[in-house]
Amino acid sequence: MEIARRSFVIDHFHVDPGLQRDRCDELYAQWVSTQLKEQGCATFVAVESDRPIGLITCALQRVDADWRYGTIDLVAVEQKMQGKGVVSSLIARGLEWFSRHTTSVYVGTQAANISAVRMYERSGFRHVYSEATLRLWLCR
Repeated sequence: MEIARRSFVIDHFHVDPGLQRDRCDELYAQWVSTQLKEQGCATFVAVESDRPIGLITCALQRVDADWRYGTIDLVAVEQKMQGKGVVSSLIARGLEWFSRHTTSVYVGTQAANISAVRMYERSGFRHVYSEATLRLWLCR
């Protein structure tokens, strides 16, 4: 959960000037905690010298009795380990797990996170959809 707290900066929560950064960090830590307890989910952790350096959370989404698809919800790696193949290894491990459960996997990332987009493309993903995130404060 500490990796999740420290890793996310280019997302629709952290870029919103109306949200407190520490609360956004905690949201990701709680997201990982929730995924660890969910049925149909798997979390894989990269370890170096007996300490976690990265993680990936994978989930199966059931549409009906005959169709389910996978989603990669979170991928994070310690900043000093970025660019060293850790994320690619985590994605490969996640895709290996998915291959035993489904035939398709989706992942979302921020369009501004060009390095993540390119990394997913190198892993075989292809762009299929984009969206905009908007926020309205109903009361302050």
